[in-house]
Amino acid sequence: MAESNEKPSLPATPSERSLRQAPEAMSGHVMKFYPASAFREEEGDERDVHLLDYWRVIKKRRWIVLSVLLVIVTIVTVRMYQLPVVYEATGRIIINPQLPLRVTREKETGADLSSNDAQYLETQQNVLRSRELARRVIEVLQLERHPEFADITTRVPDPDRRRVLLIDRFLANLKVELVRNTRVVAVTYSAHDPQLAARAVNELFTQYGEYMLEARSDSTRKATEWLQEQLALLRDRAEKAQEELVRYSRENEIVQLSENQTITVERLADLNRRLIEAETDRIRAETLYRLSREGEVDALPPVLADPQVQALNARLAELRQELAQLNVEYQPTHPRVARVREQIAEAERQLALAKRRILANLEAEYKAAVRRESDLRAALERQRAETLRQNERAIELSLRKREVEVTTQLYEGLLEKLNDVKLLSTLTTTNVQVLDKAEVPLRPARPRKLFNIGLSVLIGLVLGVGLALFVEYLDNTVKSAEDVDRLLGLP
Repeated sequence: MAESNEKPSLPATPSERSLRQAPEAMSGHVMKFYPASAFREEEGDERDVHLLDYWRVIKKRRWIVLSVLLVIVTIVTVRMYQLPVVYEATGRIIINPQLPLRVTREKETGADLSSNDAQYLETQQNVLRSRELARRVIEVLQLERHPEFADITTRVPDPDRRRVLLIDRFLANLKVELVRNTRVVAVTYSAHDPQLAARAVNELFTQYGEYMLEARSDSTRKATEWLQEQLALLRDRAEKAQEELVRYSRENEIVQLSENQTITVERLADLNRRLIEAETDRIRAETLYRLSREGEVDALPPVLADPQVQALNARLAELRQELAQLNVEYQPTHPRVARVREQIAEAERQLALAKRRILANLEAEYKAAVRRESDLRAALERQRAETLRQNERAIELSLRKREVEVTTQLYEGLLEKLNDVKLLSTLTTTNVQVLDKAEVPLRPARPRKLFNIGLSVLIGLVLGVGLALFVEYLDNTVKSAEDVDRLLGLP
């Protein structure tokens, strides 16, 4: 029973066994012994190490533990209060689908409007982080005078270089993220001044909305100007044609003429009809071609309706989603990540080729329409000369009537297209919607003082205990009678 009540201790070493065999040699001397870990324990001499043995060491070396803890906590605490605080303000906007700029009477389907969503949202993220918007925000908020940017203003005298550095710093503090599976984009700005953080995000939203409106207005303005020029020409042409018809009828005392009077008139009417179609086709093709040259490629109906473009856009969306998932699971250099990046690059290359093919087709269609219109107009002129020789007065009247009708139809068609463009320009004002404005943050986001100090306490305790155990391990001297009793196993 005496052995069961005995406190467990570290295993005996050869030095301890020698002490038990010759206790008289210890009288009046400080004996040295080696720690238990320095020798291989012999069979039959092994004893369990109790947790109280570790606690005894920690208690014995408590000043080491407390010193290490105090030093680490002090260093971390001082550093936490030396670091400048950083506030983060976050706002969210909704980017609605962009309606394509239509110049035809064809209706767009839901699939056409949504096929380019992923690419469009990614593009808008880059627009929000563009240097142009950053420049506008800096100018409106006069950030070059703000204390957080004052060092750049004072040490860089060159205006151009100063502007570049201001924009670089602004963008370094800006973060733009797309909320997964939504059209919501979260924009966060970090600053030492909480007021500046909120103002920067809200002003960025304002400038972004104005930029989008300007971009759409510029495209629609160019299309509107061209259509208005065509309408002015057609309006003058229609008025002159009507005046000539009235004058010719009065001078020749013509009351009525049937279009089926002669075969010549019928052929001329057919050429006129075909010329109307050719002019309409040419105007449509020219409008599409001009818009493609102005950079509105993604909004063109032939691009949106092209099966290959739709398939490639869908493929790109899948690959980008797969890449986002792989980036979470693997390193950027992982073969699977590299393979998906290569697939994305190949899909983008094929998409660019498909768009160039469509643009080439639009150019070819436009040139073909011009040639067809020119050929039909030349044929019409030849037929008109032949007809005039047969029945100049009757045919002249028929032509004048037909010209009035054609010009009126063209004028009405272009006027309707102009109204469509103006309506689309109005609708794009709702393309961007502010969901949540950025509010002034009440607490700093960095540094996390309590967390870091708490973590330093934990690290200090671990390092302090480890150092105490290591010092005890290196200490191989007998310092007290308690050590002798423990080593000799005395009761």
